[in-house]
Amino acid sequence: MQFGSQAHPIVNRSQSSLNGALNQDLQPAGLRLLPGKALALLGGDVFLEGGNLTANGGRVSLGSVGANSTVALLPEFAFGYEQVSTFGDVLLTHGAQIDVSGSGGDVSVHSHNLYMADSSSITNYVLGLALPGTISLIAEDAIELNNSGIVFPHYFSVLKEGSQLDIVANRFALRNGSIVLGVALGAFGGGAQITISAADSIELTGANPTTPNYITASSIAGDGAGGDIVVNTRRLLVADGSQLESVTGGAGQGGDISINASERVDVVGKAPTSTASAAERVLLALGLQFDSTAMGQPSVSRIVATSGVEEVDSSGVTGPGGALTIRTDTLSIAEGAQVSVGSFSSADSGDLLLNARAVRLDTGAQISAATTAAGDGGNIRLSGLKTLVLRRGSTISTSAATGDELGDGGNISIDADFVVALPLEDSDIIANSTQGRGGNIDISTLGLYGIAPRRALSGNGTSDIDASSEFGISGTTAVNRTVTTPALSKTALATQTLNVSTAVTQRCGASGNRFVVSARGGIPLTPTDAMEAHSVMVDLGAEGVDDNDVNLSAGERLFVSPDVTGDRTLAEANGWQTDADGQVVLMAQRSHSESFSSLATQSLATQCSG
Repeated sequence: MQFGSQAHPIVNRSQSSLNGALNQDLQPAGLRLLPGKALALLGGDVFLEGGNLTANGGRVSLGSVGANSTVALLPEFAFGYEQVSTFGDVLLTHGAQIDVSGSGGDVSVHSHNLYMADSSSITNYVLGLALPGTISLIAEDAIELNNSGIVFPHYFSVLKEGSQLDIVANRFALRNGSIVLGVALGAFGGGAQITISAADSIELTGANPTTPNYITASSIAGDGAGGDIVVNTRRLLVADGSQLESVTGGAGQGGDISINASERVDVVGKAPTSTASAAERVLLALGLQFDSTAMGQPSVSRIVATSGVEEVDSSGVTGPGGALTIRTDTLSIAEGAQVSVGSFSSADSGDLLLNARAVRLDTGAQISAATTAAGDGGNIRLSGLKTLVLRRGSTISTSAATGDELGDGGNISIDADFVVALPLEDSDIIANSTQGRGGNIDISTLGLYGIAPRRALSGNGTSDIDASSEFGISGTTAVNRTVTTPALSKTALATQTLNVSTAVTQRCGASGNRFVVSARGGIPLTPTDAMEAHSVMVDLGAEGVDDNDVNLSAGERLFVSPDVTGDRTLAEANGWQTDADGQVVLMAQRSHSESFSSLATQSLATQCSG
């Protein structure tokens, strides 16, 4: 398909409900297709201004291209944009909806910017034996969701694979309570697979009056595994109670989270107190009952992979938590925010791996791999660090079980040039347990400052490293200082004295060389010049010093030989005598060795000039 000199915009405002047709959210179907069919809106800017598109189990393609573009038609009603040089924008506003729920539903968007606002949504619900669907969003510049959502759950499926979401852009942002929700509910179905690649940045900021921003690929009940989340970017910001999470809520393995941020990762702050938790938002979005006792608990910003969730009863969950891996240059966690793996069930926690140059925890921040029941705490490994800084009550913890359970604490391994904490700020590194065995803590560092191995009692006001168990067997704490003092080697002295005739060569030097010293003080201008006095700086001038012209004390004068007339040459003092007044006068006298050296120099100069 070829577009001319003008690619005209496309606008959809349809709220049609022909024969009472509704979409998955029980809203008017709008522009509706027969099940399994495809719809493409290709042109200039594409606007869905409150208009809905419904294609159950079908395909919806939105493409916004510039003038003189060519879009290729591919098999299965897909499109190729390789010959498009410029793209336009796609906007979903005023609650616009795209719904492809059903078997194998697919949504694809190609644009310069994709903007979703005002509770707009893209949905793809899959039920039972239906095949998982795909959502592909590609933008040259930015993809932003503002109080909007992408929802693609998998209900009671017997298929292990969930739906797939792929986001590719320069910048990706969730703002003001937006969600990306890919979960599996019941049976054997697995959670969704989410891949977000944003070359410049990914930001989750702001909360609306009811919920924070939330990205999840989880499994709720049943035997299905939680989904995996992969994030690739330069900078990742998770703020204002936003959460990036993979959870198993049944018997399946928890999904893994992998974050690759070449520059930095910031996890900071919490949602306003009026904002409900992310877990509440998820369960309510899926039409499930939420534990009312957890209502009103504001979410802290966090990146987590867990078995069960803190806000609801997870005692029936038996699947282990997933792993969390973060690779970045700088990781900063602050204001109570969390980066963690864990278990709120009887299952074990997953492991947490951080590979960074600098890690800073501030103001109650947490890195944890903890369990609250019988499961074992996960392992934490921090590698490749130049600095690890803990401030104002921050913790790194693999604690296990807070009650009568027998879970063991996980191990903590830290490889950092410097580990720094303020002694009286109560920041701790803990691998302990209540009834089970405490974990092991292994720190390899050049320097450990402000924190020391001892019991980390609650509120003790000191910064501690603790691998104890309250009623079980304590773990071990090892601090390995990687700086060692090398043994001084002994050098054998020569048994024979130096033969000067072989060490000093009498040869002609290169002509035209100079050694120049600028300004006063320090080295004399020539080897025969006198060194300057330290008590007073005197300008000797080209003709030397006349004792009758300069009123100097005897101790400040440089002696000038009375035998020298006309052009007088200054010489360095090498002796002294007392004059008639008892004052010490410095003398410049030629020694025998100097005379010999002068003759030798003249001899060599004669040879060289010849």
